Amino acid sequence: MFSAKELLSVAIRVEKEGEEFYRKLSDRFKDKPDIKEFFSYMSRQESEHARTFEKIGEELKVSEETYLDLSDAEEYLKSFVEGRFFPDTETMEKYLKEKSVEEAIDFSISVEKETIIFYYEILELLKNEKAKSLVKGIIEQEKQHVVKLLRVKGMIA
Repeated sequence: MFSAKELLSVAIRVEKEGEEFYRKLSDRFKDKPDIKEFFSYMSRQESEHARTFEKIGEELKVSEETYLDLSDAEEYLKSFVEGRFFPDTETMEKYLKEKSVEEAIDFSISVEKETIIFYYEILELLKNEKAKSLVKGIIEQEKQHVVKLLRVKGMIA
């Protein structure tokens, strides 16, 4: 069993890791102004998403005792709760030194897709309509991130 607070904490962590990842990509590609600005934009978006998930937790007054019956999805969600979407800082530093813009974009696309799947799972568990609306908005923004990443990839390919 997972608490609602635990799942929201994972969502917040994912967005903060995404913010750092895109910020580091922006730094990595500082010699390419358009790419640098694009990754800076993505970093700001992830930061906004983290704040939105924090707001959901505050508005719902989510407590550690709010447990969710996830019998069908427990193992699947456990992989998200225990895992990471983005690499840790040390791994990220090594990764970024070795990767081209196109490879960084490919990795970003895969992570964005994974977060969309995770947020759909969270959406299914929410009962509060305002919270659902906020998560739906984040899902739509994450989908747009994939579209924008694909467009940028098409411009550099």
